[in-house]
Amino acid sequence: MQNEFNIDLDIEQTNDSDESSGTLYAIAMDFMKGYIDVYLKLVNETKGFAIVEAKDAQDYEQKLIILTGINSNLDPKNATAIDVVQEWQRRQAIIFDVEASITKGVYIKMREVAQTLIMDIQ
Repeated sequence: MQNEFNIDLDIEQTNDSDESSGTLYAIAMDFMKGYIDVYLKLVNETKGFAIVEAKDAQDYEQKLIILTGINSNLDPKNATAIDVVQEWQRRQAIIFDVEASITKGVYIKMREVAQTLIMDIQ
């Protein structure tokens, strides 16, 4: 019963056959890995989000991670790189939420997957 809520245990027990199985869990893990890669690249390029520049907010995933991490209401689809930098400058005092910055994109993509599955059933 204790291990039911141990996220680390579930990740450690994941293997390549799980990831290629096409389960929702495997799809989510692939999305998660993609967002973690973008996040880690941003951490390196921004020196731990100490210096965010327009070059760091060029694509949707980068914008989504930065804006979600600072709890911004700006829409990453419509915001320019300059908008993202200005928002980051205004909200620098806010602690960057790593978990939210990565998982929001995963949730958005999983919602799209679920909608596609529902449409296929109908």
